[in-house]
Amino acid sequence: LMIRRPPRSTLSSSSAASDVYKRQVRFLVKEECVDEFIRMHNSPDGINQKGIGIKQYMTQTGDRTFTWIGLFESEDQIAALRPHLVGELDKIRDLLEEISSEVGLTDPASGPVIWTN
Repeated sequence: LMIRRPPRSTLSSSSAASDVYKRQVRFLVKEECVDEFIRMHNSPDGINQKGIGIKQYMTQTGDRTFTWIGLFESEDQIAALRPHLVGELDKIRDLLEEISSEVGLTDPASGPVIWTN
C-alpha cells in the first residue's frame, strides 16, 4: 500500500511537515559487533555524518537492531546524497547480518513526513 501526498497546491500553509522528507534504514548487527557499530557512529574516524540532511538519529531498537533516521528538505536531496550514504554504509557493511533473504543487509524506506507535533 502506498499513500501519496496530495499535490502541493492543495496543502494548507500550516502543513510545514509536507516539506520534510524522511529516510530510514533498519540494520541487524552481528552479535559480536554491536559495540563497534555504536563506536563507528560516535567516533570522528567513523561514519562521516556532516552535511547529511536537516537532522539525523540512530536508535537502538533491540539488542542488535538499529534504525537510522535522516530528515531532508527534498527527495532530490536524498537522491543526491545516495552515493555518500552507500559509501558510509560500506564502512560498516562487515558488521551487519542479513535481516532476511528478501530484505538483505539493510531495510531502507523514504517518504514525505505527513505529520509532526
